[in-house]
Amino acid sequence: LNLAFSFSNPVRIADAGPNHGFLYIDRISDTTRQPRDTTWFHYDITDDLTKNATFYKAQCGTWTPQKAGGIILNTTLLSNLEEHEFGTTLGHYQQYVTSLEDPANNLGEVAEAIVGPPEQSAQAYIARLRERVAEAALRVLSAMQFEACNVDARYHPSCASVGQLAFCGNVNYAPYLACP
Repeated sequence: LNLAFSFSNPVRIADAGPNHGFLYIDRISDTTRQPRDTTWFHYDITDDLTKNATFYKAQCGTWTPQKAGGIILNTTLLSNLEEHEFGTTLGHYQQYVTSLEDPANNLGEVAEAIVGPPEQSAQAYIARLRERVAEAALRVLSAMQFEACNVDARYHPSCASVGQLAFCGNVNYAPYLACP
């Protein structure tokens, strides 16, 4: 995960009202001023789990509840791994999204809530703003990195009954066992 952010120069309220002299920002962005630095979520699925890979083909799905030494089915292994990374149950991406839904972690809402008093310099305001937004970004990263009960791709990723997760079979590592 790359959680980039930048914001506009602070605006000092110049009217004659009760907020005269206060500082605020009117824009936060998910990019920085550096080229190609934007917020994005990245994950890797090994090439060994593509349909033509030897490893993928070796996951032939011989496991049944009655056959404890059986092998996981290749599509199940891939699906469980995808669910772990970006799935809707407890995948890393889902944890990232859920964390951002909390206003205390939403970088835009955090930045919007920070107002500088009239006696504060623009530089001190920006420093405080960067610190608070960086704290929120760290909370998002921490939530996303949490390893849920679906950490092992040999088990069904639903985590419906922790301790009794449905085992889907063993991974067939090289040297590969023969598939029927």
